[in-house]
Amino acid sequence: MSRQLKLKPIDTGFDSLQIRVWFDHSLALIKHLVIIERQNDEWKGKLYEMNVDYVDTLNYNLVKQYKKKNIDPVSGWHHLISELYKNNILELSGNSGGGADRMAYSVEIVTVGTYTYYCFYDLKVVKDRNSESNMANIILLLEREFNLTAVK
Repeated sequence: MSRQLKLKPIDTGFDSLQIRVWFDHSLALIKHLVIIERQNDEWKGKLYEMNVDYVDTLNYNLVKQYKKKNIDPVSGWHHLISELYKNNILELSGNSGGGADRMAYSVEIVTVGTYTYYCFYDLKVVKDRNSESNMANIILLLEREFNLTAVK
């Protein structure tokens, strides 16, 4: 979907840091992407709200239309970034057990010369590990700070 949203390709890199958090449920027609980016010591946020069709034969989401807007956290950038770091957003490794008809949260992190990807499924079902607990905190934080009403 990155290409359909005309996002800057990850392989071109970023001069500082970009975090992409994808909110996805296979049955949802509306999906969300939060992008948090630091460039030149300044934090910026964007929210993409996508209307999608799932093409079963291609195992692919087709973005029919999307809205993009700049966003700022309710509690300010310092608070948001401190909480993200406190919950180890840069070090998490994801969980397994994904599959059809589940909520998934995918995270892409790009810094100068590095790319990290991880995905969590059904955070409300499995919270017994520290990583799942941290990711659940991150999702709740993003929903609260950016007034998201994620489809679950």
